[in-house]
Amino acid sequence: MRRKNSGISTILGTVIGILIFFTIIIPTWIYMQQLQTIFFDQVNRRLLFEAEKLRERLDLIVSISVSGTTYHPTLNITNVSPLEVTVLAIYLESNVKGLVQVSSETITLAPGGRRAIVLRGFSMGVDEVVRAIVTTARGNSFISEYSIGPRRLPHIMVVSLANLTVSSAYKVNVESIGTFAGCVMPQGSGLTDNRCSQEISVERFIKVGDLRGGAGGHEEIFAFNVAPGEYTVSTYVLIRDGSGNMVWQALRPPERVTVYDHSTVRFDSTRSYGWRIPLHLNVLATKLVIFNTTVPGSRTILNISFVLTYNASFPGPALNATVEIDFNDASCDGFTMTVKRLKVGESFAGTFQCGIVTGTTVPRIYTFRVFISRVELPQGFGVDQPSSDMTRVGRVDLCVVREVSVLASIVTVMVGTERHVSGVLTGIKEVRCAT
Repeated sequence: MRRKNSGISTILGTVIGILIFFTIIIPTWIYMQQLQTIFFDQVNRRLLFEAEKLRERLDLIVSISVSGTTYHPTLNITNVSPLEVTVLAIYLESNVKGLVQVSSETITLAPGGRRAIVLRGFSMGVDEVVRAIVTTARGNSFISEYSIGPRRLPHIMVVSLANLTVSSAYKVNVESIGTFAGCVMPQGSGLTDNRCSQEISVERFIKVGDLRGGAGGHEEIFAFNVAPGEYTVSTYVLIRDGSGNMVWQALRPPERVTVYDHSTVRFDSTRSYGWRIPLHLNVLATKLVIFNTTVPGSRTILNISFVLTYNASFPGPALNATVEIDFNDASCDGFTMTVKRLKVGESFAGTFQCGIVTGTTVPRIYTFRVFISRVELPQGFGVDQPSSDMTRVGRVDLCVVREVSVLASIVTVMVGTERHVSGVLTGIKEVRCAT
């Protein structure tokens, strides 16, 4: 009986042990495994979060938008990381107002995404400079590379005018455009009240030396301080129009430039404009009076002298010109004369020697015309006709001198009772000219 009870106890003990194993030990082990899985999952998530936080990158570009006399900061945010980034807040650090939160709008940027924001709720003073700070959902903070203000612009734009062929006044105009507009001012102007504006023009007289052998022209540099943004760059030259007035004419169509760093804009082809230069032709004597000679059919040589002046307010290139004479019934030693490489401010004097018949008893009038028949200039240049004297007309009066007898006096002689009257003749020279 006792052995029978002992076997039952052993079986019950085994059953109880098995029940304890499956109801306590195994669930406890499973629970520990789940805790371990949760722990490692949280560790992995945290490591992944930290890795994403380290890879998160935002590029902040601060600029200035001008509205009348008011300056508003603008912020261009670019996501340069391979992750989606959520911006929670935007701050401006000002040297006048301190740290100011200017936006709490949530901005989500995909990889490579960009957002331009005009912060109209923040007005900048003329002497104020600001720096932008943004915070993200991953806990990162990013700050702009530089501070910016109406008198402190971060970048320099250099405008180069190349191949200039004429001395004149030149103008470069820079204007901010688009939604992400910028601000511009002349570089190194030194003005105490200098501040940036939406548009600025710089004029300068540029003296170009002699262009030898058709080589490239002069190159001139214009520099501007600019804020990041979109700009158009226009270039002009001061020329004479068809009526002789001085006007600004565009060298080339405006160039559109996006500025995110120091920039250079080069205008290389500047010969396409129509530069007009004045020429002045003068004849030293346009009305001559000469007298006939005693030998019939004889000829007299006349010197018709002229002066060609390259007279320009702004120097230009050297030119070649041809001067001709048209003299009716005269024979000249040459009817054309060539002027080589006449430079601005210079004059060329020449003389045509022409013979006319003076052995005649009939007075007459000779007419002549001295004119510029041809001007050779580089491409893009022309003669300003309204401001030039291209033709001169002259006249030669040939007067006739002849001997005539006139009654000089009357002599009365008494012979006896008779009175004899006689006249005394004398010879004089009479001059007759054509009318």
